[in-house]
Amino acid sequence: MRRAPAWQVLVALALVVIAIIGLCRVTGWTGRLAPPSPTPAATSIPMPTFTSFPTLTVTPTALSTATPTPQPLLMPGGQAVVQGTGAQQLRLRAGPGLDKEMLGTLPDDTRLKVLDGPETADGYKWWKVQTEDGLVGWVAGDWLVPIAP
Repeated sequence: MRRAPAWQVLVALALVVIAIIGLCRVTGWTGRLAPPSPTPAATSIPMPTFTSFPTLTVTPTALSTATPTPQPLLMPGGQAVVQGTGAQQLRLRAGPGLDKEMLGTLPDDTRLKVLDGPETADGYKWWKVQTEDGLVGWVAGDWLVPIAP
């Protein structure tokens, strides 16, 4: 009869020991074999004391409401200034329309008093205006910017 090599015997013995330890754990025998562990003594843990938190009080305050400044409108009785004509200048005409007689030209920044209008002709809204020199005529409103008196 042939003998098993030593390493095979050691492996078999290790497997048997592992099996016995596992069986003891499953059945609860490990508690019976081990010496009893000391029961921990009860210790007193101080409990925290709670203090009241400050109460947040919200006091409503009046909000200032911004009142928008009304923008001046282009209308009879109002004032306007010529803007955006450049070197061309704004043509002052005898009536509303491109075919009306040209009375003169008005450079940018010319202040005008609006007398009447608007009347629509040739794709423009025309306004009857008076210059500070007293000259009266009609101009296309595309180049008028209303201003506060």
